[in-house]
Amino acid sequence: ADDKKLQFSLKKLGVNNISGIEEVNMFTNQGTVIHFNNPKVQASLAANTFTITG
Repeated sequence: ADDKKLQFSLKKLGVNNISGIEEVNMFTNQGTVIHFNNPKVQASLAANTFTITG
């Protein structure tokens, strides 16, 4: 249910899928890395919103 609410909200913001991204690394303040292989990346530049899942 929460996932459906989130997807609905993202759709209202006008996010679009960004293809061709093979990996994402996020570096935390603690020095650890959150790594995503073949993530689903979506963005809405007008709403200054990016999502990374997977």
